Amino acid sequence: MITRLDVYLLTFIFSLCIPTQSANLNIDFIGDTPIEELLKKKQIFKLEYDKYEIDNKIDLRSIKDTEVFIFFGIWCHDSQREVPRMLRILHELNIPSNQISLIGLTFKKDEPKNRAKKLKVTNTPTFIVFKNDIEIGRIIERPSMSLEKDLWNILKS
Repeated sequence: MITRLDVYLLTFIFSLCIPTQSANLNIDFIGDTPIEELLKKKQIFKLEYDKYEIDNKIDLRSIKDTEVFIFFGIWCHDSQREVPRMLRILHELNIPSNQISLIGLTFKKDEPKNRAKKLKVTNTPTFIVFKNDIEIGRIIERPSMSLEKDLWNILKS
């Protein structure tokens, strides 16, 4: 006969076996994240980076005078797809790493310097393009056309 105490004990033991979101969260990728470290330690990001073919027909040279903030979640499937693609585009354009801020977020969209909160980031990934310290546009979660076309539209505005 199973008693109420048995049910409580089984429930407690079972709950210990289920990982929580915070247990799955890799704290190495919260806040400022070196691009090389992300691509080295997270294979899914590296695979997407390597296989992405850039649309070179779109002239994005004017992005060289901008700064790009990339807010992402290591756990987010949209980030796993779009962030490596954006990094590949920026690298192909020879954008210096000091013009790219790769910022990992928790499930609650937090990070140590509170930039996500200040910039009202609610979804991952969010790519924010700045020119002369002024936001000129953003791409949220996924591009409406392609990353290259969406960037071009941001840059021409």
